Amino acid sequence: MKDLSIRSATADDIDHIERLLRGLAESLGDPQPYAVDTGALRRYGFGEHRLYQALLAETGGESVGLCIFFPEFSTWRCKPGLYVQDLFVETSRRGAGIGRALLVDAMRRANTAWEAAYLRLAVHMLNRDALQFYQRLGFDADPDNRVMMLTDAHFDSLIDH
Repeated sequence: MKDLSIRSATADDIDHIERLLRGLAESLGDPQPYAVDTGALRRYGFGEHRLYQALLAETGGESVGLCIFFPEFSTWRCKPGLYVQDLFVETSRRGAGIGRALLVDAMRRANTAWEAAYLRLAVHMLNRDALQFYQRLGFDADPDNRVMMLTDAHFDSLIDH
């Protein structure tokens, strides 16, 4: 795409980030309610202790794609990597290389900033298009690991004991 640009998001982009994250949730048709908190997005992405980085893909002055990522470390590889939490391109803009460009930009930034040597992500089970996209890029499913989560009351209960 000729007029595509990718840039680091700033705190002033919270509305764009929220809109694209809402688009991701809607595209998945996920039965889980999407409860965005723009204050939390601002605090954790642009505050004193940043926990994630965000990239925006723009074309024609419009934000059409988003990649949210952060560092991780593999004790098995003894190398740092990056974890992509969210990758989204507006449905009408897919197929133009925007998702790939966002991933490549995140990888380059992570490699420069903390010597990232691999990329890890999870694919929503309902998102077959994303699974095919990642497979075309060379991603493999990890047969030895399953993503597990502890949330809400269970998290609170365990932390309190």
